[in-house]
Amino acid sequence: RTDASEAQPNGIRLTNGSTLLSGLTVVSENSVYVHGDYNSVNKQSAAVISDAVQLLSNAWDDSKSAGTLPTATDTEYHFAMITGDVPTPDGGGAYSGGFENLPRLHENWSGKRATIRGAFSRLFESQFATAPWSYGGDVYGAPIRDWRYDADLIDPNNLPPFTPNAVYVRRLLWDDNQAITFKPADTSLALMPDVATYDPWTYDPGFVSKIIDDPNANVLHGRTTDYSDKVEEEAPDTADRPIPTSAEEPATLTSDQQRAVDDARDAADRAQAKLANALDKIGKGNLTSAQNQVDQVIEAAAEAQLAYDNSGGSPLALQALNDALAAKEQAESALAAAQNP
Repeated sequence: RTDASEAQPNGIRLTNGSTLLSGLTVVSENSVYVHGDYNSVNKQSAAVISDAVQLLSNAWDDSKSAGTLPTATDTEYHFAMITGDVPTPDGGGAYSGGFENLPRLHENWSGKRATIRGAFSRLFESQFATAPWSYGGDVYGAPIRDWRYDADLIDPNNLPPFTPNAVYVRRLLWDDNQAITFKPADTSLALMPDVATYDPWTYDPGFVSKIIDDPNANVLHGRTTDYSDKVEEEAPDTADRPIPTSAEEPATLTSDQQRAVDDARDAADRAQAKLANALDKIGKGNLTSAQNQVDQVIEAAAEAQLAYDNSGGSPLALQALNDALAAKEQAESALAAAQNP
């Protein structure tokens, strides 16, 4: 381009990329244009992280101008993407184009196949490629979308270089060798029936364990569970009892039951996140979007119930279910109050 500006900077174009010599991740704060077959021969681990991912077919020749729409040819792309979009505004407005238009197109792909094997992560709103989505005319024509998740990414050894990792810290209390999800003071504990309310720093739980949960989780293939990295510290006036060496439940759990415990915790975390979104939408008066978030809370609570049922009666899964059901009750009550003031 010769008309680039600070507000509309040049992007990066990747071309002649059908064969990569090794794993490659391309990162840019601007658009990345992937021109022609990419990583389609002797596939390597590859990713693009950018403001927008723009796909150009093998036929692209820079001839496009206002009022013209060049014809694409079948093209293959093998990479994972982390990118942004121009979202549909709350309350309606210009449509974002949806998932099917997360990677952006610029040719007439009618009858042509765009093959993608990788992963799709939309983590932010685009800051430079901000034109609203549109279709037809001299913009683009839709391809035959042959898009699939690359199952090789399930193996952490196959992740692209510099894949972002995500971790979260979960605070737990221990009592009688049983981990209980930490809650603020004045919270009822289903697993501690003799204690209706408590102050977490003066009640004697034995000790507090701060667990760095899921150090290997990543945004491209989801969540794993790893309790191997943890820090334990004594709380004041602890009882004289052995400190457990693991946050996992007794070894009597089968692998399927342990997986169900993890699924229950995931569902509870998702329910609480969607509850926060719902309360935010309610506060802004956007009840349509709030209803959508509440529906997702309800769905997550149902998944937590199913996971608990499959856990063999795990106390940890029960605690997760209680958290999810509490989020569901709060979300439904808040929405009902907003709809019927």
